[in-house]
Amino acid sequence: MFEIEGKIYEIKYNMKTIEKIENITRDSVLSRLSKNNGLLSISDLKIFIGNALFNEDGHRVSPKQGMEITEKLIEVNGYIEVTKMVAEALQRDCPFLFQGV
Repeated sequence: MFEIEGKIYEIKYNMKTIEKIENITRDSVLSRLSKNNGLLSISDLKIFIGNALFNEDGHRVSPKQGMEITEKLIEVNGYIEVTKMVAEALQRDCPFLFQGV
């Protein structure tokens, strides 16, 4: 969970969200993560977070709003920290992605 402009948000993944991200990027999530030593591009971060962001009431925010919040999150916390947040959320919510790796 994190706070931006006084509001609490959480990044949450599930298989459906992973499929949506893969359809947008036309690449697998693991492929994206394995490139560049796990450092996603800013565009990728916006896609990965923008499509997996929930407000404090548990409602998914729109991808457009999620991408705008992602920009603010990067400005406040820094690129590396936000990249870590994505990796941690993926490991927490989708351990099936990392089985046998």
